[in-house]
Amino acid sequence: MIPISQKLFSLLQEIEEKGEIPCQNAPNMFFPEPGSGGYQDTIWAKKLCEECPVLKNCRDYAIEAKEPFGIWGGLTPVERRTWRRSEKNATSSLYPSPSE
Repeated sequence: MIPISQKLFSLLQEIEEKGEIPCQNAPNMFFPEPGSGGYQDTIWAKKLCEECPVLKNCRDYAIEAKEPFGIWGGLTPVERRTWRRSEKNATSSLYPSPSE
């Protein structure tokens, strides 16, 4: 398994290589303040993520790092937690416990 710091470094390196990405131009949209009515910003941020050249690596990093805030790879914190749970459940069903 690749250390999380290496994944972040790889993501930052890829961003540098690709040039400008959507979240660089509107960081507030990707990190709305709690209770600020940022629902519309979240929708727009997720839409911009769809066309981002680093979408997959961004998403992978945020899920593994358990990023608690912001839109990363087109996912909100709640969606990332759900993703992690579903991956964990999928893996555990592939390898049933010895008691089964």
